[in-house]
Amino acid sequence: MLPKNCYLCDHQGMETAFFKLGHRILVCPSCGLYSLDFPGNYQKFLTTYYSKGFFTGGKHYRAYADYVGDKETILKNMKKYLTVIRKYKKSGRLLDLGCAMGFLIELAEKQGFSGVGVDVSRYAVDLAKKLVGKEKVFLGRVEELSSLLSSRAIPTYVGRVEGSSAERVSLDSSTHPLSGFGRNDKNEMFDIVTMFDLIEHLEKPKNVLKQVAQVLKKDGLLVIQTGDVASFWAKLMGKNWHFFAPPQHFYFYSQKNLSDLLSQTGFKVIKIQKIGKWVSLRYLFHMMRYINKDSIGDVLYNLTAKNFLGQIPVFMRMNDNMIV
Repeated sequence: MLPKNCYLCDHQGMETAFFKLGHRILVCPSCGLYSLDFPGNYQKFLTTYYSKGFFTGGKHYRAYADYVGDKETILKNMKKYLTVIRKYKKSGRLLDLGCAMGFLIELAEKQGFSGVGVDVSRYAVDLAKKLVGKEKVFLGRVEELSSLLSSRAIPTYVGRVEGSSAERVSLDSSTHPLSGFGRNDKNEMFDIVTMFDLIEHLEKPKNVLKQVAQVLKKDGLLVIQTGDVASFWAKLMGKNWHFFAPPQHFYFYSQKNLSDLLSQTGFKVIKIQKIGKWVSLRYLFHMMRYINKDSIGDVLYNLTAKNFLGQIPVFMRMNDNMIV
């Protein structure tokens, strides 16, 4: 049975757009939002999917080929994103949601920002702590942001992935980077919150955005990067568009319906721009073989995955990647 209502506009009568990789992709005939028909348990999904294999070319993950090995290519994108941010904010407290291994935090701090991050993957968080410091990266669901930030003084942080054992880190509450929340002190709130390659992964993005609104300063900046389902390239590729990657992606936004989502949750869109994306050759071939079931991609991946050829960066300018 199809979901009755559209998550964004509440229109009754979602339609099947197509099937991909064994999953049904729905479309709203009113607002045009594409979404994944996900009958499973989201909390259980989080505990199993975002593990080591998600970042290391795991066969069943359809995600990154080698996140750590492709760091220099990933940093090329993050430098572009920070260039956009610096047009509005030259410094300040930055919260990176879905921070993975902490590459953005490391880069932002070199450019004068003070950064912390949250991620649901224990594997990624463990590596991020080694890179930027254990006091700057926290294991937890972004859906639980309010509870994470609600304590007036946090001598101990408890973060969790649903269904897993808790991670406990003792900290001095006076120096804890999240300790100011709950005080309504503008000096303890964030100047910037970033969600790069994240919002499409969220089952209930409205809930997360409402919580983000509570931790941003009044003149704060939320920066989101995701795919544009209404782009020419997405329409040309149809179901073979690389961003249609179930089950990790739950929603597929256009500029219009992402703007509507932000408006519904208290944000004002300043600007939307298309931005190209750097990928490594092995990542490109990895996407071809697992998302599009391309046998040529499989051959090319096997030829390049473990050598220098796979690390060659390629700039993809297909205008299907937007930053808001």
